[in-house]
Amino acid sequence: MSEKDYAIRPNKTQLKKEIRLLNDLGKELIQLPEAALKLMPLSDTMR
Repeated sequence: MSEKDYAIRPNKTQLKKEIRLLNDLGKELIQLPEAALKLMPLSDTMR
């Protein structure tokens, strides 16, 4: 692999960290009352 390939390839550790953070956010969102979710600009799919 060239240096250019390494620059494009995502860092696995960073990806894992971001996935964990997104999972944590999802867990927090499902704990919120429906009234709080209605105040958020979410798509119908997210509701």
